Amino acid sequence: MPTLFDEPVALLGETAVPLALFCVGLALHPALEGVRSGGVPKTPIALATVVKLIALLTATWLAILPFYDSIGPIWAGVLIIIAATPSSTTVFLFSEEYDGDGRLAAAILVASTALSLITLPLIAEFMLS
Repeated sequence: MPTLFDEPVALLGETAVPLALFCVGLALHPALEGVRSGGVPKTPIALATVVKLIALLTATWLAILPFYDSIGPIWAGVLIIIAATPSSTTVFLFSEEYDGDGRLAAAILVASTALSLITLPLIAEFMLS
């Protein structure tokens, strides 16, 4: 690809993650206000956070077990850590784009990120021992 097109496309591509985080930041205040006022129910937030951080992690670990010898400990660890990461900003962007509840998606993103501050170090310590 010619440099004339390659550099601007690369610059535009590098803005995707910061722009997604900026969008989530804009939705954060309405999400927290919705939780406080009761407009965003707490049960789906808790359920989605537990499913993302516990159920997906457990399912990934169980799926890796039969292949552990063939993929090795490094790749197995990488897959488990990826499964243990919080929800992505893409969930919020898709929710907003396709007429979902952006406040709920932002609240789930915040809850899973906050809880992952505890779960990720615990999982890493478990994998190192």
